[in-house]
Amino acid sequence: MFQLLRSPPSRGRILQPRHGGRILETSHEDTPLVVDIGGNIGHDMERFRQAHTENASRLYLQDRPEVIKLSKCPDPVNKMSYDFFNPQPIKGSRVYYMHGVLHDWSDEPARKILAMQRDTMTTGYGTLLVHDHIAPREFAHPHTTAYDLTMMVMVAGTDWTEMQWEELLRPEGSKMVKIWKSALAVQGIIEAELV
Repeated sequence: MFQLLRSPPSRGRILQPRHGGRILETSHEDTPLVVDIGGNIGHDMERFRQAHTENASRLYLQDRPEVIKLSKCPDPVNKMSYDFFNPQPIKGSRVYYMHGVLHDWSDEPARKILAMQRDTMTTGYGTLLVHDHIAPREFAHPHTTAYDLTMMVMVAGTDWTEMQWEELLRPEGSKMVKIWKSALAVQGIIEAELV
């Protein structure tokens, strides 16, 4: 996702104020800016930190304790152990971001993960960004179908279509605002907010 920030102006608009983005320009300086849930060792968070060093202390990287110990994000990025099946401890962040997290799970566990984030989001302010595979309804790219089968066999996970993503988000009190995706990409970023 954060590679989009350094891409041509047609991409990454969601976070870049100079292109009409609204997340950075409407964030409250006294609240967390981005919580990267299941963010591994910080690949995405580190790219974002490098592009927005002035906001580093408002960034939170979350994953299992053994993963957080390996984090590549320097201070002042906040690194914390977190099990996403438990209530989210960071309340009121402008963005809750998940990259490749939900497709590891079937519908019910994915809904629980979403519910744990929803309860800490501020209506009209918090944004959920889900960076994941978005399968087309038909004629999917071979990478997408192979990945979907692999996830199904290994962990009972799945790659949802756009409509299935919408159905997954709705019961958890969220609505899809936009999907940020290149026609050539198998992954996209789903922007959602509380209803």
